[in-house]
Amino acid sequence: MVDSVAEAMTEEERARTAAGNLDQMVNLDRAHYLVNQESLQERYDSWRVL
Repeated sequence: MVDSVAEAMTEEERARTAAGNLDQMVNLDRAHYLVNQESLQERYDSWRVL
C-alpha cells in the first residue's frame, strides 16, 4: 500500500502539484492581510466584477 498520494505520482505529476513546488511557495504575512483586509478585498472585488 502507498503511504501517500505523492509517492504514487510520477515526477512529472508531482511537478504540476503544490507538492512539487514547495521550494517556490511564499510564506504570506498574515498580520499584513489582517490589518489591510478591507482595502485588499476592495481591490480584489474591483477587478473580479468587471
